[in-house]
Amino acid sequence: MEEILNQKGAEGKGNMLDFLAREGARKMLNEALEEEVSLFLERRRYEREKLAKKAYRNGMRERQVTVLGANLGLEMPKVRGQRFHSTILLPYQRRSTGVDEMFRKLYVEGLSSRDFEPALRALLGDQATLSSSTVMRLAKKFQDELTTFMQRDLSMTRYVYVWADGVYLKAGLEKENTALLVLVGVNEQGKKELIALLEGYRESRNSWKEIWRDVQGRGMASPRLLIGDGIPGLWEAVAEVYPQALDQRCWKHKMVNVLDKVPRTKEAEVLARLRDAYNAEKRSDAEEILALLANDLEDRYPKAAACVRKDHEALLRYFDFPKEHWVHLKTTNPIESIFAGVRLRTRVVRRFRRAKTGVAFVFKILERLAIFWARIEKPELLQGMFEKQTQSEMAA
Repeated sequence: MEEILNQKGAEGKGNMLDFLAREGARKMLNEALEEEVSLFLERRRYEREKLAKKAYRNGMRERQVTVLGANLGLEMPKVRGQRFHSTILLPYQRRSTGVDEMFRKLYVEGLSSRDFEPALRALLGDQATLSSSTVMRLAKKFQDELTTFMQRDLSMTRYVYVWADGVYLKAGLEKENTALLVLVGVNEQGKKELIALLEGYRESRNSWKEIWRDVQGRGMASPRLLIGDGIPGLWEAVAEVYPQALDQRCWKHKMVNVLDKVPRTKEAEVLARLRDAYNAEKRSDAEEILALLANDLEDRYPKAAACVRKDHEALLRYFDFPKEHWVHLKTTNPIESIFAGVRLRTRVVRRFRRAKTGVAFVFKILERLAIFWARIEKPELLQGMFEKQTQSEMAA
């Protein structure tokens, strides 16, 4: 200890507590490596009686290893006469698994690969084995975890409500005209959870059919209600795979589509009337408001009137479900709000070389954010919905 303190005093820099922690870790690892060799050779250093039965020590070699909180210079015992591999420190290992996991977590939280070297060298020391390519190799684990997620069995979980949407990110996916097709459902406990995530070409019918076929093949029962926007490919694919699922059009997308067909001077008035229909307590009131709005727009803005009338039944489908759930069912906001957090993190990464890399990265962000997803209001009302869902499936 006196020698260590003298060395620390000679350096004249850093924090004593950090220094002692690093030295203690280094000393403990060196002793563990020495003990491992002694057990392998069945004798300790300088013992000769069993020399004929085993190999023998052949000096030491220095090796730099990065662990959480420090970069350590270790003395690796060398063995001659028989192949020996340490189980504590694997061949060519330069970092602990804890450091690798820290890299991945920081990457998911938004630290870009080019920022890793200066940031983590300041934390772990100048000799730490870090580079942007190292981080990208570690990120390959994301793809493996996404593959496992997309192969899991879905037959034991039931979803009454499922939101479906295609999301475009500015982090490299749009170069290939790729949308992230996302399915989020409410499970038996009322908790929102990610069901599936798949890259698809411009939300085409074939792309949506692929994701629906995938979840069906893994045992997912038909949802009672599917909430989505007006993309034809989505509904065509659902009608083929889950024909018994009811459809609910997203009010947010409907409002945007209607406002896009009226002049700016008319937008405030039209939006106010659409909101009146949105907030109506009874289906008949909402139907009356929408009918009057369409009639008023017919003469001067026929395209807007037609848009108001389009998907009329699907726009008001939520009235067939518990009132406590209406706020969740009227829009695809559960997905939109989720991806607000995704966009904050993907802006740092900028552009991925391949769409699959981007999808795997987004999956890890969603996995992280899912911890904070709120339950649906009055989850106890879901049980009756599951019973109706079962009856619908038996009838089909």
